Amino acid sequence: MAATLLSLVGCGGGSNDSALTLSGTVSGLTTDGLALTSNGENLDISSGAKTFSFGAVLSDGIVYNVTVPIQPSGQVCTVTNGSGTAATANISNVVVTCSDRTFNVGGTISGLTASGLVLANGSETLSVPVGATHLPSRRGSRMAAPTRLPCQRNRPA
Repeated sequence: MAATLLSLVGCGGGSNDSALTLSGTVSGLTTDGLALTSNGENLDISSGAKTFSFGAVLSDGIVYNVTVPIQPSGQVCTVTNGSGTAATANISNVVVTCSDRTFNVGGTISGLTASGLVLANGSETLSVPVGATHLPSRRGSRMAAPTRLPCQRNRPA
């Protein structure tokens, strides 16, 4: 009987519970705060990361589903190839793609009777003409959107 067991083990018989890794690539991540999760395992991803690995957390027949429960500050990340059933090989084709959040910024203007109003967002500026009633809609990312802009008027003495 001992010879039978040895021959089964030698031919690959018995349990096939070898651990499989779950990993992938990251692109576009420029800020901290990204978190990934799969099967109760959580993983924090640092700014600038190009790869990630949950480690050896899978085995043959285990279903996995990589999700983004926490988005990084100012960015949105999506997962491709993030779900499936582990078979006999490591899973390494999960792709996380991050990009800057974008939104439209615009507004109304009242009482602008003098020239010289220039709005700035970092190095980007926008000159507002006299008599304008609306700010043009612009697509922005990672910029604060003030609800009220202070305005100084030059009044004659």
